[in-house]
Parts: sequence; C-alpha cells; structure tokens
Amino acid sequence: MLPDGDGALVIRTDFTHPQAWGELCALLRGYAPEGLLTDVRVVDDPHFEGMTTQQLLTLVPDGGEYAYLAVADGLTMASAAKRPQDRSVAIVDLDDEEEPGRIFRALVSELASIDATLSLVNLDFAEYADAVGKDGVHRGFRPAEYR
Repeated sequence: MLPDGDGALVIRTDFTHPQAWGELCALLRGYAPEGLLTDVRVVDDPHFEGMTTQQLLTLVPDGGEYAYLAVADGLTMASAAKRPQDRSVAIVDLDDEEEPGRIFRALVSELASIDATLSLVNLDFAEYADAVGKDGVHRGFRPAEYR
C-alpha cells in the first residue's frame, strides 16, 4: 500500500538513473514558491519499480486524502538527461470517483501550483489535463499559441 496522508505524493517507479532521481528531489524542494509545496511525500521504494499507473491506483488507501499521484517514471528520468528544465512527472487523478486514473504530464516546476490549486479546488483535474501542450505536458496556463 501507498502511505496514507494528504499533500503531494511523488512515487518513483524508475530506478535506472539515481543521479536524475537525486536532482528531481532537489527540484521538488526548490519549486515551492510562497510555501505552496510544503507537504510533499516521496516514495523511494524499489517495490514500486516498473509499476504502471493502473497498478499504483490499486495501492491507494481507501479514504485517503490525496487528490492525485505524481509519478516519477522512465520518461521523467530520461528527460533529465536531455533538458532538465523540461523534466516532467505523470499526474494521476484520484478524485474522480467515476473514472479515476486520468493522466497528464506536468513540469516539475508546475507541481507546487497544481498541488495548491487542486487541494483548494480552485481548478479541477480536467482543467489541468485539458491545458497540456502539443507534447502532452502541462507547462502552466498560457495562451493556446504557446502550448
């Protein structure tokens, strides 16, 4: 099972690039403007290696307070080698009772904003998922011509 709680939960499912993981953890601590991402819990357990988002969904505790999971997968680690500023994580919806598991990717730098907005219910998951760029990554809310 995944740990119970609230706040942001970041789960590592790719263990091929230890340096990229260390850099990601540093980024998570660094992208907390105005204290937004204050309660991030990192799951760094080889038991989760290679798990799909659907498998992770089965491990979410019943009655948990998480609105989403952030998954550091193979794409997350591979993007570290190319352009670290483009490092993204998979964001998995947990709030939609009818259809949990909707996914979009988001830059790590956007995670604090996503966390704050989803926890305050200022925007919902679909609004973020619908605002991804042509590459499928949410880079913040920008005019359509810049996505």
